[in-house]
Amino acid sequence: MEGRGSVMDFGINLLVIYVAVVVGTSILKNRVDTEKSYVEQKNQEIEAQNNLLSDQKIQIQRLNDALKDRLAERGIQLAQALKEVSQREAYLKSLIDSQTTFLIRIDREGNYKYANRAFSDRFLSSDEEISDKQFGDLLEEEANETLASIIHICFRHPGVSHKMIFKEKVLDGSWIYIDWEFICISKSEIQAVGIEITDLMEAQEDLTTYASKLERITEHLTTRNKELTDFGYIITHNLRGSVANILGLTQLLKQAENSNPEHRHIINILNNYTENLDQVIKDLNMVIDLRHFETHDFQQLKLRDVVDQAILQLADKIQQTNADIQLDFESELQLISIKPYLASIMYNLISNGIKYRHPDRDPQI
Repeated sequence: MEGRGSVMDFGINLLVIYVAVVVGTSILKNRVDTEKSYVEQKNQEIEAQNNLLSDQKIQIQRLNDALKDRLAERGIQLAQALKEVSQREAYLKSLIDSQTTFLIRIDREGNYKYANRAFSDRFLSSDEEISDKQFGDLLEEEANETLASIIHICFRHPGVSHKMIFKEKVLDGSWIYIDWEFICISKSEIQAVGIEITDLMEAQEDLTTYASKLERITEHLTTRNKELTDFGYIITHNLRGSVANILGLTQLLKQAENSNPEHRHIINILNNYTENLDQVIKDLNMVIDLRHFETHDFQQLKLRDVVDQAILQLADKIQQTNADIQLDFESELQLISIKPYLASIMYNLISNGIKYRHPDRDPQI
């Protein structure tokens, strides 16, 4: 019985072990299958990532290739642009150097920082370094203070141009005038552009000299004119005195009893000649007066008063010839004129109307 019991126990144990192995194997298989499924899923994900990375790598490579091509193209363009800039700079430099206009740059002390060929050829020796020279060396000593003032003002007001004319000494020892325009272009430099104006300045000096001579001549002529005017006044005054005496004598002779017709005819002729001479002297005196009228001698004149004055002066002739004078203008009419000039016009109009009258009838003026 004991033997049978042992066999049964062994069988039961074996069965338990078998069941345990089967169950364990099943569980292990399930776990293996699960792990295998997980690994396969991860492998698929990794493969998908690898594929994605491969695609991105291809894209990156393409981008790198495109970038290299663009960089190479930009490099060519940049090289071409630099070449063009270099050529442009060389052209501008040659253009500046070929100009007759002077172009310089100086610092705060007036030392040269740059000078174009036109300036160097006129003012600097070929073996001189511009850095060893100053702009003030070319100027007259008293002009250096003006230069210093210009430099100071330029640095105080950058970007604002300031003009000044300087007289400068060229290499051959002669002096020329240059019209400079200074402007501050940086914290340490002033640029100046100059144009030679020697001919203009010399012409201006000649004009000033000529104007001075002309002024002296004018003063001389003014003095001479005054002397001639004074002489004219003296002559007319002396002549009028003599003519007045002659007129007085002719009037006395006309009033004297004289039955000789020939004598009376001669007296009338002498009287007419004397009156004409008196009128000539009056006109001459009027001309001398008129030559000295200035703008401030103009005034507002009442025409009626001027005409009445002329009629009063000619009263004797008007009465002798029985002249009829008619006025056809408003009594208050006024003119802007020079009184002696207008009076002379009115006097001559009436006097000529009487003098050139018709011999057979009374004059009507």
